[in-house]
Amino acid sequence: MNFKSIHIYNDIHNLFLNNCHHHVAMALNNIKYKGRSDWTPFKVFFNLMIHGHFVSWKYFFVLYGPFVCMVLLFIFIVTMI
Repeated sequence: MNFKSIHIYNDIHNLFLNNCHHHVAMALNNIKYKGRSDWTPFKVFFNLMIHGHFVSWKYFFVLYGPFVCMVLLFIFIVTMI
């Protein structure tokens, strides 16, 4: 597992193709978590969204607040044109 972590550390990461979800999926597959070796980044993301918990409401808004503001601003600008 340590070798894989070093390999991931040296890779170029981006938002969509090679991110922390890929690393977690690889780790879960290597240890056969819950007897499965078919973990994908999407399954990791989905499980975090469904089963994950925020520490507090403050951090929920810190995480999603800027995104919601950007989406609302985009909708406002598009509807004004």
